Amino acid sequence: MELVGDVQAPVAHLGPDILVDPFDLDAVIRRARRPEAPTLGELLLEQRVCAGIGNIYKCEALWALELDAWMPPAELDDGKLRRLYLTARDLMRRNLVTPIGGYRHAVHGRGGRPCPRCGTPIRIRAQGRQARLTYFCPRCQGEPARKAAPTR
Repeated sequence: MELVGDVQAPVAHLGPDILVDPFDLDAVIRRARRPEAPTLGELLLEQRVCAGIGNIYKCEALWALELDAWMPPAELDDGKLRRLYLTARDLMRRNLVTPIGGYRHAVHGRGGRPCPRCGTPIRIRAQGRQARLTYFCPRCQGEPARKAAPTR
């Protein structure tokens, strides 16, 4: 147990919580424009930018918008970046109200299985310093993803 004078101090370094209302998307976009994350996939996992997105919804949101996880964040304009965070939020919020077992992931945990959109086998590749596994469709998510060698 730890006593703190300011209850916000332990989490002050975190970005806005993606599941709260109201969601401060403007603050997320400002934080996302700092040059810390080299790839879009790593940016979505950066809790100092937006708190709450984990590996599952990183993969699912990128697939939903047909975005390459290895793309530099600077290649997306603010409108597309906003849409990406709102897509992750929507997917996460839907999962909160879906009965257990009711939501089927499009790519996460589906390595080698067909993409629900185009039928191409889903690939898996480690990404970032923590080598988090990124599941992606090499056909739907762009040319750089096609060059990515699967780890499994």
